[in-house]
Amino acid sequence: MSTHMNTPAMYIKNLVLEALANLGIPETAFTVEHPGELSHGDYACNVAMGQKMSSRLGGVPLVTDMVETVAEEVREKSERQTDAEIIDNIALGAIKFAILRSRPGSDVSDQVTNIHRILYRFPEVVQSAAESYGPHHIVTYLLQVAQEFNSYYGANKMVDDQDLSTTAYRLRLARALQNEEKVLQFWAEHNIFEKTLEREAPAGEYHFFEGPPTANGRPGIHHVAARGFKDLIPRYKTMRGYRVHRRAGWDTHGLPVELQVEKELGLTSKKQIQEYGTALFNQKCRESVWTYKDEWEAVTTRMGYWLDMDHPYVTYTNDYIEGVWSVVKKISERKSADGRDLLYKDFKILPWCTRCGTGLSSHELNQPGAYQDVKDVTAYVKFKMPIGSEISMFASEEKYVDFWENSVLVGQVQNPKYNEKQKVKMSKEIFILAWTTTPWTLPGNVALAVGKDINYGIYFSKSKNELYLFARQFEEAAKKEIEDLVLLNTTKGEWLESDKVSYEPLYPFISDLLPIDQQSKLENAYQVYAADFVTTTDGTGIVHIAPMYGADDFDLATAHDLPKFHVVGEDGKYIDGCDTETLKLSGRYVKESDDAGKPTFAIDIINDLTARELLFKKENYVHSYPHCWRCNTPLLYYARGSWYFRMSALRAQLLAANENINWEPDHIKSGRFGEWLDGIRDWAISRDRFWGTPLPVWQNADGSKRVVIGGLEDIKKYKIREIDFSPLPHNEHYELDFHKPYIDEIELQLDGEKLTRVSEVMDVWLDSGCMPYAQSHVLGMQMDWSPAPADFIAEGADQTRGWFYTMHAIANLLNDTPTNNYNNVVCLGLLMAADGTKMSKSKGNIVSPWEVFSKFGADVARFWFYSVNGPGETKNFDEKSLDEVNKKVFNPLRNVVSFYEMYKLDEVLSEDPLQSTNVLDQWILSLWAQTHETITVGLDTYDMLTPTRAIKDFISELSTWYIRRSRDRFKSDDTNDRNYALTTTRYILKHIAIAIAPFTPFLAEEIWQTLRHQDDEISVHLCDWNTNISASLWSLEDMHIARSIVTLGLEARQKVNVKVRQPLQSLRIGEDNLGKEYLDIICDELNVKQIIIDDTLSQGQALLDTVITDDLRDEGDMREIVRSIQDMRKTANLVPSDVVTASLTASEPAWFSANQVLHDELLQTVGAREIVWGAEENKVEKI
Repeated sequence: MSTHMNTPAMYIKNLVLEALANLGIPETAFTVEHPGELSHGDYACNVAMGQKMSSRLGGVPLVTDMVETVAEEVREKSERQTDAEIIDNIALGAIKFAILRSRPGSDVSDQVTNIHRILYRFPEVVQSAAESYGPHHIVTYLLQVAQEFNSYYGANKMVDDQDLSTTAYRLRLARALQNEEKVLQFWAEHNIFEKTLEREAPAGEYHFFEGPPTANGRPGIHHVAARGFKDLIPRYKTMRGYRVHRRAGWDTHGLPVELQVEKELGLTSKKQIQEYGTALFNQKCRESVWTYKDEWEAVTTRMGYWLDMDHPYVTYTNDYIEGVWSVVKKISERKSADGRDLLYKDFKILPWCTRCGTGLSSHELNQPGAYQDVKDVTAYVKFKMPIGSEISMFASEEKYVDFWENSVLVGQVQNPKYNEKQKVKMSKEIFILAWTTTPWTLPGNVALAVGKDINYGIYFSKSKNELYLFARQFEEAAKKEIEDLVLLNTTKGEWLESDKVSYEPLYPFISDLLPIDQQSKLENAYQVYAADFVTTTDGTGIVHIAPMYGADDFDLATAHDLPKFHVVGEDGKYIDGCDTETLKLSGRYVKESDDAGKPTFAIDIINDLTARELLFKKENYVHSYPHCWRCNTPLLYYARGSWYFRMSALRAQLLAANENINWEPDHIKSGRFGEWLDGIRDWAISRDRFWGTPLPVWQNADGSKRVVIGGLEDIKKYKIREIDFSPLPHNEHYELDFHKPYIDEIELQLDGEKLTRVSEVMDVWLDSGCMPYAQSHVLGMQMDWSPAPADFIAEGADQTRGWFYTMHAIANLLNDTPTNNYNNVVCLGLLMAADGTKMSKSKGNIVSPWEVFSKFGADVARFWFYSVNGPGETKNFDEKSLDEVNKKVFNPLRNVVSFYEMYKLDEVLSEDPLQSTNVLDQWILSLWAQTHETITVGLDTYDMLTPTRAIKDFISELSTWYIRRSRDRFKSDDTNDRNYALTTTRYILKHIAIAIAPFTPFLAEEIWQTLRHQDDEISVHLCDWNTNISASLWSLEDMHIARSIVTLGLEARQKVNVKVRQPLQSLRIGEDNLGKEYLDIICDELNVKQIIIDDTLSQGQALLDTVITDDLRDEGDMREIVRSIQDMRKTANLVPSDVVTASLTASEPAWFSANQVLHDELLQTVGAREIVWGAEENKVEKI
């Protein structure tokens, strides 16, 4: 054992669990968390020499080393020979005692988590203070904030030179009160979200559907990603003049909730739930679904996802349940085109979870993680045909009238007719070889299946002295096991069926277990039948048939009236009576395996067959096998009665409706979703569970009379009227409750016969699939059967088998023509850890949303999700890439705002930036118009990647070209030019704020509030989207040419190693169409005195004069001094208006006194009244 840090925690946990067990308290009542997931740790760290142990730094003692050290000391001090085991026990006891001496968690600090919680409470405190007219609440709150900060940072460094990442984290945390939290407060104070819903909507209504999450688990960073995408389009459409409906919802039923409660209660089976009590269990489920509701709402609010959380739809309410019942009732009244009921009950094979005790639908098998690679074993089994069996085969040569091999007569042809079908009576046993990938089903075998047109060979082995029958295509593989196999003759699959070839049962107990009404079917059992599903692609061309554990098997058994009887119970264990002299099966779990994953039950079956000489060969293999998507239990394909929607009858309608849906990415339409619809199977909607919407079907004892109710009015209509009063379903508080067990107490009546409700609840996916109809339903009111479809929905791509599918299915089950419940869908890819692996607690790579909010803010994360790649692509969440977004997008844009704030004037300027004649203004306005069009077109087509990359590129151009090139204009003596620079910058920034508002709502609001005038909208999110921006293509083209020439000049400087600060005399170019303004830009960028148009050069060519004269060298020297002084001003945090005295250690250059032009330019450029040369140190002092 090499465990070190975890060992104390593991020991204390096990100790407490054992104590709890002795007290009769379930294990789930106690948990121990390890620190890895929080900033400062939850559990005590081991320390050595007063420092935290670190395997990275070395010096971590291993438990094995400690045991050996203590044991050695015991041996030395012991006066007698002591047993080695006793010595080890003494050593372990000493270590345990040392662990227990220290209080667990003694070095744990939860103060950072408390700071997070307290900071987030600010809007709530403000609201409470306003409602109660108690300003003291705010004062008390601020004192608490200060106390927590002072307490924590009094004991912990905020700035730690040895831990820069923690320093950055704590500084950002300290600044949290000043940025996004401030915006949240502003939105709350001014009811900005509510105002967006109240404003006029000239474009009309726009509907967004929120896919309902379940609040019994914490929200993760992948939920932030999904909610970011879902928030973007509604914000954009609001600004485009729509009223966007966006109601929150909660998915509150189903196995996800039940399994959580089972874990909390220490229950492991349906039987235990029934013993605990359905009413109590369901009440626990009702409570469990709200465990993390507050945290979900907190994350939703903190990230800026605007959703009506005050009026959510909740799937467990009576209103919603009645809505779902109404949907099911209407579907039950409809028939397919060929006249069959769309709702029906059937006994067929379905995926069955032995842990949960319920069936699953086909779309649930396609949920993420449902298929997992497992170790398994396949078997080639010998089914024995008795001596004297007759088989029709070819008699191709006269000399083979009788088959002799190894002096043994193996068969005689009766009435030989050569080259024709002849019947042969076998004088030896023949072993029919059948291949199976599920050896656990062999005890349920009742038949063998062959292909009608497949040729089968009769083979003899001298070494084994045995006859075998299998497909000719298997001959090569068979000879690898038995080399001396000889083909005697050939038969066909259809002949084997017509000859009624039979064999001896592998396990004879089925005949003893069969109920009386199936005994007569035994005469059809243990025979060979032809079937279309048999191929020679894999195996022997012969398939063993166990009717209750495979769809093809079940259909074949039905067609030939074979026994259909379960030898395996719903718990996955063989029933009593399934034992032989050589093998005990009763009570064994069919998917039993050891810790290494080896299928021990299947291996025991194979070992038994081997001992009985009935195994031809076995093979180990790894394959993908379906598991329960909720509890991770291997599924069985199991015959069971279930209720179905007849989706297969609607295949064409579903595909036609899909053609009208816009998918992003578009390949989903015909790919993942279209292919799923094309192969659609009937939907098993019933579940044998407890916490869910009850299936609204009541029927009499034999099922001949049935009522499907649509709600409370139907219950009243059919309810039995009794003198002692039969109440409507209510719980122990006399509240109306449609759940089990209360609904099961209601008895209905039809034509004088009593009807009771069937026991099942419905698939939880049916709940969410009915959302378009049930979300607004009011108990007892008429259902709206034509709700507006969602204009936009967005969820993970796995929902093509989940919510996307069920909504699509419900829409077309309810209508005769192709119908859609949504028009535009954005499918989201997976969010993985930085290294591309799945995030999981066991790997310690789970990312907390709050940690991301504290380090980077919600906007940075949102922008990264949008811009890293397409919505449907997998994203590797890496904090380094978030930091890049901050550096390349957020910081430059904030710097532009700060630069504008530094130079803006107090009065409102009247200059219209669109009238500016400055080429830089014209260029940036044209570039913005082009960028804005890209953003608009992208969002109109639900493309979120292209707009964000356009925004990123524009911010770079704005910061690194426009602002840098215009820097001198902001302080120019030319008032007109200065004002145009200011108004153009303000115009661009305000338009950027509006354009980025859907993407980064906090940053947009921050910029807007900085720039807004009194007559502007109070919030950027109440602004209309700009639609009348036009671009000047020629200004973009001219600037592009100018910048291309600059690039050529910079490359030429680099080749001769001349810095840009060193002036040069001239640049010759072949371009003669550029105006003077662009030539001036080129001169300034390349620091050349003049540009010469040279007719001998072609366009795109440039020649730089690199000769440096004395005057040029002096000017270059002056510019180096400028750079040094400006760096010192920056370090001293001076503003441009501050006048200084600059002291330099360098000697005074000759030109400083001799060249008055350079002298004056230097002082003016650096804002210095004088320069002191030959000083003791370089410094600037403000005057």
